[in-house]
Amino acid sequence: MNCSAHNIIEDRLRDLSTQAVDKAKEYNSDFLGFTEKLHHTNLSAWQTLGSDWRKAFLTAEVEIVVDAMIVQTGMMGE
Repeated sequence: MNCSAHNIIEDRLRDLSTQAVDKAKEYNSDFLGFTEKLHHTNLSAWQTLGSDWRKAFLTAEVEIVVDAMIVQTGMMGE
């Protein structure tokens, strides 16, 4: 697959991920598990947030990095 198609796929996946983060913020919910991940990777930061994690999540800047690897081409849905 050419580089252009690869970039299109990465862009689409990034868009879908951004939409999921935006929806989580809209519903004031961490259904994506960011707080759990923070708990496992940076316990002191998680403890500092305490019960304010929702407020912190709503204002957090989320960077989405997509590195797609196409292992097989064919017909697939989203």
